[in-house]
Amino acid sequence: MSIEQRQFSRTPMSEETIYFSKDSHEQENDRVHYFGTITNISMGGLGLRVNFAHEPEEELWFEGIEGYTGARVAKVRWRKDTDNQESFEIGVQF
Repeated sequence: MSIEQRQFSRTPMSEETIYFSKDSHEQENDRVHYFGTITNISMGGLGLRVNFAHEPEEELWFEGIEGYTGARVAKVRWRKDTDNQESFEIGVQF
């Protein structure tokens, strides 16, 4: 039995995206870019399939997200390994 904890309903989708994090070991403005696929979206966050094992609480930035201009920061709330050892599912919260 699963207890749904989402505050906002999610809309399924399949959209390729490029997002970034800030490299904490380099200058503050240095970005590390990643590729991913948005699998669902809501007012409160995104579900993604990615090829990097992001850690919970890690901050990621997304540009061009529906209804918003500029970069929008989100925190990784969970990560799940997939059957394919080279990809992961993550949930981020705005």
